[in-house]
Amino acid sequence: METISMQPVQSRKWYQIWWDVWRHPSADSCKSLLIEPDHDPVRGFVWIGVISLIVGFLGSLAYYFVLGSQVTGAYDPFIWVGCETVLTPIAAVIGVLISTAIMHGAAKVLGGTGKWGDLAFCFCAIAAPNTLIVGVFGLLFALLYQKGGIFFIPWLITFAIGFYAIILQVTAISAVENIGSGKAFLAIILPGIVLGLLGVCCTLTLLIPAISRIGQ
Repeated sequence: METISMQPVQSRKWYQIWWDVWRHPSADSCKSLLIEPDHDPVRGFVWIGVISLIVGFLGSLAYYFVLGSQVTGAYDPFIWVGCETVLTPIAAVIGVLISTAIMHGAAKVLGGTGKWGDLAFCFCAIAAPNTLIVGVFGLLFALLYQKGGIFFIPWLITFAIGFYAIILQVTAISAVENIGSGKAFLAIILPGIVLGLLGVCCTLTLLIPAISRIGQ
């Protein structure tokens, strides 16, 4: 069985870290990130920003010239491409920030003992290559859109990659927060359950008075 070095001598390149995490979905792989000489979350956010910038630019070009007004409406191409290019990395970084904070908080409730910065770095090492791969298949979808039923293939592959990314996130939470895989998975779905219940409660709070007034 191949073993993963837990004592990197020097800081690894970004592609080495990404490859290690994606090829070895294990606690050892994630814990090796925590002893990386510069495992600063800022480094991870730079990965997310750069990859999202590239994907946003190429994706906006592809969707504009392939699908045209079907997705862009009456927007000028420069405005469409410019906005997509600028907003995509901003949204991606904010998304990782928020999702990491929420899952870290959920893990704490479940007995986690890790640090937010460590979890953020691990999540970035998962999300950056995921963004790149999904972006590539998104371009294929745009190019194959007018080819009929062929376009569903990139979506299937994207779905499989997304499912694998969730497995990696569970592994990362388990390794960083020092909790079992079951609790790590619960830390991912628990925020969604809570938000769903809050949404139902708010909806009922608004609907019940309205229904009562109608019945009077």
